[in-house]
Amino acid sequence: MFSQINIFLNPHLTPTVLILFLSYTLISLGAIFLIRKRMTKKTPLYILLIISVIFCGLILGGSAHPALPSQLFWNSLFNFSRAVLSEYDQILSFFYLMLLILGLFILSTFFVGRTFCGYACPLGAAQELVSRLNVKTGKKTARLVNFSDKVLIPLRLIFFISMIILAISWGVNLYNQINPLPGFNVIRNYLNIINLFFPLSLLLGTLILSIFIYRPFCRLICPFGTISWITSHFSLYKMNRNDKCTDCGKCEIVCPTSEAYRDSNKSECYLCNRCKEICPFDAIELTRKKTRR
Repeated sequence: MFSQINIFLNPHLTPTVLILFLSYTLISLGAIFLIRKRMTKKTPLYILLIISVIFCGLILGGSAHPALPSQLFWNSLFNFSRAVLSEYDQILSFFYLMLLILGLFILSTFFVGRTFCGYACPLGAAQELVSRLNVKTGKKTARLVNFSDKVLIPLRLIFFISMIILAISWGVNLYNQINPLPGFNVIRNYLNIINLFFPLSLLLGTLILSIFIYRPFCRLICPFGTISWITSHFSLYKMNRNDKCTDCGKCEIVCPTSEAYRDSNKSECYLCNRCKEICPFDAIELTRKKTRR
């Protein structure tokens, strides 16, 4: 019942968890700083993405990821219904801890949208880096496949609702069965590579798919991705056009989530910076209010 609680409550893992959360915060703040400073060069943001993959992913293993507490939060509700009296204090402490961790990550999306998903999450960063690869087929360069809302929203909600129902009703951790993040432990646990075969295969499969489809795991499977998709509707700071915009449409062409059009709610914006990089007039900024021509 408590097999995953030690990820957060084990005193031997506390320094790692604290370092991981601090790293998430610093990388997210770094991304915000670079984007706010009208950064149009790719190199600094690439460096942040690589740091996230190497440090938060390969070195620390990405264990304290917000997708985990979002799943375990629902599982703890199932544990309440099955626990004996002596276990209630432990479950209640775990429940509050999951609520606190998940709440902090959600709170960040109300301020700066999906900055964490865009740069601090090692799996998100890895998918972002891979999505920048140019795959040539014949004489043409393949473009990223983008899901339409008619496909994306139903699939995302079906998985998310199924995850909640299975967790509350039967204690099934659906997310944990298809979670690629443990694949990052390949360096830390190279002696147990056989036990990591399945998550490592999931990780590699996700990255290969990311060459053709933009952030498939973030947009279809990740439970925190679904939660932040909802909360990012109300984010204070978003990528918006200023009065220099000439409506040339270049930003809309390169946006991998079709969120660059004027007056978009930016709920699917991962602040990838492609729109700023392509804009010839420096007309896109991370601002609190939208400015019109």
